[in-house]
Amino acid sequence: DVYSSPCRGMLLDAETFLHELSRLFGDSRESGSVNITFKQLTGANLVRAFKGKPEAASADPHDVRCIIHAKGPHARLSTIIGARDVVRFQISIAALFKTNMINLKKKERKPKAPKKKAE
Repeated sequence: DVYSSPCRGMLLDAETFLHELSRLFGDSRESGSVNITFKQLTGANLVRAFKGKPEAASADPHDVRCIIHAKGPHARLSTIIGARDVVRFQISIAALFKTNMINLKKKERKPKAPKKKAE
């Protein structure tokens, strides 16, 4: 299931999202960054998220879902997962983070010049 939206990027299933996220990490390896956000979807937010596919948005008010956005240097990705799949998804995404942590480097700081005192 791949839905495209001009303003939000691509809405993917969870497995495709993880695969594309690993490619996004690879694209930003030399320069750039990847921002990931998790947001709970309930009620009206859930209906808006499935604007093009009303059958995908359930009418059950107790159905809670989570939307995950990833924004990289050249792409925007999104996926929506159910409440019972959140833990399994977070374990998968944590493994993906661990494999891509090799790119983190400490920021090189320049020594500060001593301040001159006013006379």
